[in-house]
Amino acid sequence: IKVETRGGTFFVNVNGTGFNAEAKLKVTPDLLDFGEVESSKTVQKSFTIRNEGSAAATITKISSSDKAFSITTPSFPKSVSAGSSLNVTVAFTPQKPGNYKETLSIFTDTAVIATISVFGSSTANPEISISPQNLAYGNMDVGTFKTQTLTINNSGDGDLSVVLPFDPFLTSNPGGSFRVKAKSSVQVTFKFIADKKGSINRTFTILSNDPDEKRVPFIVTANGIQGLLGSVNKSVQSKINTNVNKTS
Repeated sequence: IKVETRGGTFFVNVNGTGFNAEAKLKVTPDLLDFGEVESSKTVQKSFTIRNEGSAAATITKISSSDKAFSITTPSFPKSVSAGSSLNVTVAFTPQKPGNYKETLSIFTDTAVIATISVFGSSTANPEISISPQNLAYGNMDVGTFKTQTLTINNSGDGDLSVVLPFDPFLTSNPGGSFRVKAKSSVQVTFKFIADKKGSINRTFTILSNDPDEKRVPFIVTANGIQGLLGSVNKSVQSKINTNVNKTS
C-alpha cells in the first residue's frame, strides 16, 4: 500500500488469505425410523436442516425414489441463510406389507448437498365391519325360534379371526371361531329363541383380531308373546313341532 505524507512517500506490505463463502448443511437426526405402520395409513416425522456454513443455500428439492416416503412440508425451493435452520416433515404411507428403507437426497442448484436415511415397516392388518348391527326378530311365541343373517366383512389386508358369542338362546352357523380372508366376507345365520314375554333387547359381542376393533357389539331385539298353545317349554326344544318353529 502506498502512503504519501509531507515527509515522504512510504510503501506498506499487506498480507492475507482470501476464501470463498460457502454453505454447509447438517441434518439432525441423520435417520428417521417410522416403526411399524398399518398398510395405507400415514405416520409423520420431522428432521432439521441447519446451515453451518458462511453463505446461504437454496434447497431446490428433497427427493425419494420410494413413493411410500414423501415430503409434507415445506414446499421448495427454500433458502436457508447462514446460521439458520429449516424443519422438514416426512410422511410414511406404506401400501403393502413389508420392510421399507430409503435415502432422501437434499438438492441445491448444483448437486446433492446432504442426505437422510428413513426406515419403516408395514404389517397386513384386518378391518372388521358387520351388517346389520341390529338383528330384529319381531314377534315370537315364547319358546320358539327364528333366524336372521349377519354379514362379517373384512376390508383389510390381513386375515380376520373372529369368535362368535355363545348363549343358550342365541346360536350361530357357522359358530365358534373362524377366519375371514382379506377383502372378503362371511354370512352368519343366528338362531334366536324367545325366552320370555314382552320386549327383548340384548347386546352380544363378536371378538376379533382387528387392532382397532377387538370387540364388535350387535343388538338382538324381539317381542315375546304367548301363542295359541301357551308358552313352549324351552327345556324340550328338540320336541317342538317344526311347523311351530318354522324359520323365518
